[in-house]
Amino acid sequence: PENYPLYSALALAYELQQDYEHALEMYENMLALNPDDDRLIEQTMKIHLYLEQYEDALEYAQALKERNPDNDRFDLQIAILQYELKRYDEALPLLRSFLERHPESLDALTYLALCFERKEQFEDALREWKALLELYPKHYEARMRMGLTLDRLKRYDEAFRVFQDNRDMFPDEAEVYLFLGFAYNHQKDYQNALKTFDEGLTKDGEHVALTFYRGAALER
Repeated sequence: PENYPLYSALALAYELQQDYEHALEMYENMLALNPDDDRLIEQTMKIHLYLEQYEDALEYAQALKERNPDNDRFDLQIAILQYELKRYDEALPLLRSFLERHPESLDALTYLALCFERKEQFEDALREWKALLELYPKHYEARMRMGLTLDRLKRYDEAFRVFQDNRDMFPDEAEVYLFLGFAYNHQKDYQNALKTFDEGLTKDGEHVALTFYRGAALER
């Protein structure tokens, strides 16, 4: 159809402008003309993701899986969307099944640990963060979340050592100083907490949380 190239050009232009509402309209127009195009179905799913319309995105992901039953990539996408929809009990078996086939999938390992976090099953979350870090020992988010999980379990000495290691491993990240400062606070070592917050502010002088907690430390 003669309008198809126009819809395609407009969809791309809207995407580049991050105008996802109008991009979605163009993709839906194209799908009406070519409903069996997997590329269009997947791109429409992605636009729904950008718009945080997870239920709609899930419908497209499930349709893609039905059309491509041997493509494991859509299994993972469905699991992630179930997570985003806070359906953790539905996401967990999907993630475990995917990891049986792809045991080194960073995304699957991450979302598995996050599901347990959201369910407040912190021992399980800790186990999964440790498993991830065996494969990816310098993964920033996993190391930070492992420290926070230890903190939630009140295993403060272990959390402190993790946050110290994180500071040494990622010295340019202001956030590592924030959480190391918190760990010093747990030890009632307010002098080192203040020193650590100050050090973090040399990495990012406008970090809101570091500024706030530095002020609180000064009042002690």
